[in-house]
Amino acid sequence: MAHCARLGTPPITERHGIRGGFQVPTRVAPRPARDDLAAALGHVPLFSALETGELEQIAATVRSIELKRGETLFTAGQHPEGIYVVTDGLVKLSIMAPDGAERIVDLITPTHAFGEALAFLDRPAPVTATALEHSRLLLVPRRMVADALQEASPLVRRMLAGLSQRLHYLLMDIESVCLHSARERVIRYVLSLREEEHGTAAEVQLPARKHVIAARLNLTPETFSRVLHELATEGLIEVAGTRIRIPDVLKLRGKCVRC
Repeated sequence: MAHCARLGTPPITERHGIRGGFQVPTRVAPRPARDDLAAALGHVPLFSALETGELEQIAATVRSIELKRGETLFTAGQHPEGIYVVTDGLVKLSIMAPDGAERIVDLITPTHAFGEALAFLDRPAPVTATALEHSRLLLVPRRMVADALQEASPLVRRMLAGLSQRLHYLLMDIESVCLHSARERVIRYVLSLREEEHGTAAEVQLPARKHVIAARLNLTPETFSRVLHELATEGLIEVAGTRIRIPDVLKLRGKCVRC
């Protein structure tokens, strides 16, 4: 793994971040030289294909952030300020299970970024970002991302939107496997197969054999079949081979707390 150029540690000012749900100082370092920032960004896979001039353009907008060990950058449900790049330290992305147990989704090491899909889509974060050790990060503001998209061609914008949406869905899938019960996973998956978001009723087609779908949901085939049978017995769905009819979409969604 290529190592990111280390940035110096100048005197620091403070702004307010979050730790354990309480406001605490988050140390924001004055901006290093633009050349240093551009060099650091050039080691990041997300930006490695950019030309020097393009890296310098991004570097002009970047802000440096320091996090103490245990300090939280943002929590699930908040809107991150942009794309974050770890230059030193370690940041975990996690979600909280209903029983209070933490599930770690990813560990972000130096030269890697996070928050890309959220910045492109302007969505709230489904995860919480916390420093596992004293860490330094670079923040590429969401405004910079939006301006860059405006300058891109309509085709590029649509492709980026599609890729970002796919990344977001993958993250939500991870959340589903980590947090949802078998019943909730099946309900959420069945609802996701609808072609139209609107309408009180719907009919969907399972795209693969049931044992394949069970594996995708991290369930045994027996559990998947049992949940389908339970939902059908309750009148929430009607199963005919690989086709599933949903008589009342809102009623089915109401049986899933986090759908």
